[in-house]
Amino acid sequence: MMRLGYKGESFDIQDATNNGTIGDVRELLKESGVSVWKIGRTLIGMEEMGSLLEVYESVDRLDFFAAALFLCLRKAGRKDFTWSDALAVPLSDITLIIDVREGGDADPKVSDLPTPEGPEGSPATSET
Repeated sequence: MMRLGYKGESFDIQDATNNGTIGDVRELLKESGVSVWKIGRTLIGMEEMGSLLEVYESVDRLDFFAAALFLCLRKAGRKDFTWSDALAVPLSDITLIIDVREGGDADPKVSDLPTPEGPEGSPATSET
């Protein structure tokens, strides 16, 4: 099961995408160009990433987080949450929670999105 963590809450991504209202899915597609099919395809493709930093290398992957957050919060009743609101959320506020079940026991694996690093593991900085 894949869940999205945001502000201390956990949301079921599959439930939000499969059971989103027509209006929410339509608004997402109209405002962003992101379809539910694209969310699923991008999530599957993320399994092949060698590093979580690869999220920053793909517009589709960045859109995935905004789109999943948009649909999850809408499903949770936050009808005031817009696509623009989703784009304004820092990636550091979102976690992708992968719940792998073996033998009936949950083995939660949380993937925090790290800040891109500069040389020798130091945080990346921009020079003015």
